[in-house]
Amino acid sequence: MKSGHIRLKYSISPIFSLLSLTFPLFSAQQVGNNPPVLTPDTVISHNLLSQPSLYISSGLITTGIYLNAAGNGKMKVNFQDYVQELFPGFQTNVDDYLQWFPALEMGIADLAGYDAAHSPLHQAGLYMISVTANALIVSGLKEITGITRPNGGGHAFPSGHTSNAFVNATVLYLEFRDKNKILAWSGYIFATTTGILRIMNNAHWVSDVVAGAGIGILIPHVIYAIDPFKNFKGKQNKQQSSNFIFMPLVLPGHFSFSLSYTF
Repeated sequence: MKSGHIRLKYSISPIFSLLSLTFPLFSAQQVGNNPPVLTPDTVISHNLLSQPSLYISSGLITTGIYLNAAGNGKMKVNFQDYVQELFPGFQTNVDDYLQWFPALEMGIADLAGYDAAHSPLHQAGLYMISVTANALIVSGLKEITGITRPNGGGHAFPSGHTSNAFVNATVLYLEFRDKNKILAWSGYIFATTTGILRIMNNAHWVSDVVAGAGIGILIPHVIYAIDPFKNFKGKQNKQQSSNFIFMPLVLPGHFSFSLSYTF
């Protein structure tokens, strides 16, 4: 099994550019014996740096890069051969739909009136920015790295299905981690299963999946730390904003969402 041409010197740079988004310089200023002055940028930096998820996602991305390069790609090829020997001829399209299940969970929870960190409309805004940013970053990395898939296809690194699944799971987690821990963590079951199925389907190397998971965890944390909708008035009035309902729709070969408002 061939590992394809790996242009590693081009693949590392954009990924670490992504990581650098989470490490902005602190803008605190020391004045005499007074404590540092905290600016909005400082608060964002502190929020990101204090979250274990930042180190987990960074570790996953770094591991994915390492697995891509280790032994000139032999490590990931050996692992893929082992998986294919365990599951010869395995093929399913369940992963095409499973990646969206965490978003579906969030929509159902909103519909059922579960208490979340943000109103449904606020959720929808943060979710759409997270999904869009992930799609743009992953698509760009696929083009730049130009790594061949184990099944011979192109644009292997990183796994788009996996990164999207972990974006969905992480948004679900960030919304319900303080309200409903079982619901918050449940999305990662679907996300992890999606990544495993991508390997079993021979559609991705383990390095693609591991890096995709890291990117999918990282992006929503950055978006939630920045929160471009934090001054949105609807957030101040939970009674009014709760009239908004965000509902994903998953159909064969199609994903969409709807927003509704009850007067």
